[in-house]
Formats: sequence, structure tokens, C-alpha cells
Amino acid sequence: MLEVIAEEEFGVNQTTVILVKVKSISYLMINTDTRLLTQGGHLTSIPVGTTLHFTITYHDDVGDKFFATNSLLKFRCSRYNLLHVSNGLDNNTLVVKTAEAGQTVLKAWDKKNPWIADYINIPVDCVIKPAQTLVTLTSVICLSTPLLSSTGDSGKWSSDSTDIDIDSTSGIAVALAVGTTNTVFYTVSQDLMTYTEINIDPIRNLDLNSNLNALSNGLAHKSVSVPIRVDANGTLKGDNCSARIAEDLYLPLIIPFRCHMQLTNQQTDLKIKDLFTVLPEFDPRKGQYVCKLESIQNEYMTHQISTLNTKILLHVTLPTQEGQPEITSNKLLFDFHPAFYVHNSEVLLTTTSPLSSLRVSTKFELIDSIKIVVSDSSLIESLIPERDTQSGAVILFPVRLLDTFSIWERESLDLFVEMSSHLTGQKVRVPVLVKLLGQKPDGTGFKGGYARDVGWGMLIRNILFNYQSWFVLFIIILITAASVLFGYNAILGSRYKTTANSNVFLSNSGSPLQAVPHSSFIQPQGTPPPYSGFNSTSVSPKLWSVNYNQQDPNISSLKRSPYSFNKS
Repeated sequence: MLEVIAEEEFGVNQTTVILVKVKSISYLMINTDTRLLTQGGHLTSIPVGTTLHFTITYHDDVGDKFFATNSLLKFRCSRYNLLHVSNGLDNNTLVVKTAEAGQTVLKAWDKKNPWIADYINIPVDCVIKPAQTLVTLTSVICLSTPLLSSTGDSGKWSSDSTDIDIDSTSGIAVALAVGTTNTVFYTVSQDLMTYTEINIDPIRNLDLNSNLNALSNGLAHKSVSVPIRVDANGTLKGDNCSARIAEDLYLPLIIPFRCHMQLTNQQTDLKIKDLFTVLPEFDPRKGQYVCKLESIQNEYMTHQISTLNTKILLHVTLPTQEGQPEITSNKLLFDFHPAFYVHNSEVLLTTTSPLSSLRVSTKFELIDSIKIVVSDSSLIESLIPERDTQSGAVILFPVRLLDTFSIWERESLDLFVEMSSHLTGQKVRVPVLVKLLGQKPDGTGFKGGYARDVGWGMLIRNILFNYQSWFVLFIIILITAASVLFGYNAILGSRYKTTANSNVFLSNSGSPLQAVPHSSFIQPQGTPPPYSGFNSTSVSPKLWSVNYNQQDPNISSLKRSPYSFNKS
């Protein structure tokens, strides 16, 4: 028994009695005080670099824990290079620092009683993926780990080397220089931190590959990206790296590649800088390095470029740096399709001179790719292109006025010719102006120009060219007719229903007259017809009508007509 008395200065005393049980130690246990919170699964090993806290508890023969002992704690681990073990703040605590990956057994025992001991296996491994990876220069590494802080937040990424640039939040890193043993740290808290090592090798091969066979300074190839392939292992490292880069739109700070373009035709005064700009870039949506080509829209040089006959070479180099020799890629050869140049700002046609031409400068090989479309095929048409005899580099596209008679009937005209090319991506619209010269011809004696065809052929032609409008008009007429019929039957149809009884005349007695054959109406003039319901003193027959509100036509209230004839 232990009696404890507490005496206060103001004269109050407190006494408590504590039962103290003294027994011998039967066994001891090693207990961990460090909690590891993860997402997406559980850990199978302790993260390398983590600091663990252990508490040693002593128990009697029935498992009760001792509050105090006079034992002297001793400890030892099987691998001193994998774990660093030291005493904690209390006598029965241990602090373990995981230094290297591997399996280590930790033993703790009582020095006074060596047979009272406990063992614990501590597997240590890297929980950062990719772990201890080997990459090449310019590689993009997407690092990930399931470790979280005690509040469920992610940790911060960092590196002790300038050879690696890493984003502290996303864990996306890029290899900037050749080097070995570049350590990347992931810090969750002051006691929980893990790391991995990344080794960077030099690039040994560069390769350019593109599905394009030709380039153009038109809109068809305004922006073109040619992928750069680094070695055979690819640029991206890590799980789901392509999706993570596309989501974060990650861009490296430094791109060491250099893209080079040149013209194969050295006889021209034009340079590649007059046609294209080329820069190395990183495409986050595809997760690869590219050479980005952009065409230059120079209006002052379009005429000169339109007849340029050359091809374009593209290659990539990686300059020399520490640990990395200079590397040159293969050369890609592209055909060049220059944008065509239209000399005319407009096409002028007259009723006396209905033929004119569009003057276009282009390569002869690109003539077939140029398509010409007129706005109104009933008034103007385009003819087969031909070379200009005075200038071999100019192609003439004739445009002819078809109808010089009905032009006089038009109040306004909006005619144009559109030229396009799928190789250059151009669409050029040239307005067509028509001038009325001379006197308006009459339809009969007109012999000059071209008269409008007003026969069945013209009708069929207009229907074929405007079948959408005819179809819409037919549908509108059909819907209008159906609406009128439906409204007529719904609103006015019930007012014109009549009874099935054909006897509409009444006699003097109020009963319907009998039907008389048609032949009885043929009588000599002045002779009264032999009707059975009439005599010489009878008045003209009366009309009767059916009450529409009654359901039985035979039981109806008859009303005498207010109209009657005087006796003849």
C-alpha cells in the first residue's frame, strides 16, 4: 500500500491510498507509434527515409502492462546499414531511421533478463514510382506515391540536384542534365519523408518521323508539328504519365533541341525565313517534343513565292553539353506547294464582250488542284484553264457571261468566282462585275451575246440546282393545305349537316307532302298541277325544318314559315 498525503497552505489536507503490485516481468513487446495514411491501397513495406517511433511495453504472466520497471533496455538490428536505431526521449522508446531498402530484424531485450526479448521485422522499400529509375536526357518523369499526411493532404516534392526540375505539387519532373544519383524527396511531415534516386544517361539517337509529304505556305499547313523521338524508350516515364501531363498542361522550362529548315533550291533569292518559322516545343497533349512549323503570310511576297520550285529539308540537333555529345537526327524531305496568286481584284464582263479571264500565278503541277466555282451557273460559267502565251508562269481561267439578255431585267447582281485548292488550303473569292453597254435588245430580234434558255431544259436545270428550295416550298404548301382543310372541318363542317328526310314541304294541315313524280310538273300553262294536297282555294306550300337539337327526326316541333303566297 502507498499512502499519499497532500497538504495545502490554507489548511486543507488530501489523502489517497494506492495499491502497488510488484511482480516479475514475463515478456516485453515492441509497439509502433507511427501511423502511415495512404490512398489507393495499403503499403507492403516501410518507405525508405521514414522515421519510425517505437515504444517498449512490459507485461506480467496474465498480460497486464507494467507502469514502471527497473529493467535496462537493450536493442540491436540485424543490418546496421539499412536502419539507424537510437533511444528516444523516454527510457522505453526507440527512434528508427530507415536508410536503405531491404529486410531488417530489430531485437529488444532486458539486460538483466536476456531471455526476455522481442523481435520485429522491418521491410524497407521505395514507395515512389518509378523507383530508382534510369532515364535519358530531356525525359519527363511523372512521380507518384500513395502516402498522405495525417490530415489527408498530399506532400511536397523537391530535389537536391539542379539536373532535375520538378514541380512541387504535381510531381512531374524533367531531366535537364546528365548525372547520377539525383535524389528526389517527398515530404509529408517533419517525421515522414521518403525519397528515390534518378539517374540520367546521355541521348544516343534522335529520330524525326512525320506522315506529311508536303508543306505549303497557305492555310493548309499553317501550323505543323513534327514529333522528335528520343532513343527507343520514349520520352515519358511513370504510370499514366501522358494523361497527367495533358491534365496539368505541363511544359518544361528548358528544351535543348534545335530545329533546322532549309530550301533545296539554292538558285532563288528567297530564304526559308520568308516561308516558315520553326521552333522546338513540348506538346503536353501528346507528351512529346516536336518541331513546330508555322507558315508566314507575307502579302508582298506571295506573287514571288507562288512560282517557287523547291523542296524543304528538316532536321534536329542536340548541342554538346557536359556528359552529352552533339547528336543530329535524320533529315526529312518535304515537297513544297506554294500558295497561288490571283492578279485580278475583280472580273469585268460586258454585254458586248461577255468573255474575260482570271490571271493566276502558280506552279504548273498545281493547276489540277485549283477548283473554280461560280456563284450563279445560269448567268456565268468557267472554262478550261490555259497558259498565258505572253507569260509562261501565268494561267488563265476564262469566265464567260451566259445570258446577256436577261441581265437587262435584273435590278442588282451579286456575282463572284471562288477559287480553292486542297493542297494549299486557299479560298479566294473574286467579284464579277457586269456592265450594260448599248441598247436593251428585244427578245425576238436579238442576235448578239447569249439569250436565256426559257424552255423545259432551263426549268429542269433550275430545279436541279435549287432542289432544296423547291422541296421546302412543296412542304410549306402541303402543310398549309392540310391546316386549311382541318380548320374548315373543325369549325364550319358541323353547320352544314342536314336531316335525312327529303320531305321539306308542309301542307295546310301541317303534315309533310308526298313526293310527286317529276313528270307531274309538266303541265300546260295556266292549269294547276294535280297535287293531292292542294285545291283551288289552297295557299302556296309551306317549308318545314328539323330542330337540330332533337335526336329523333320523327318527333320534331314544326314551325310555320313566315313566308307564304297569296291566293292566285
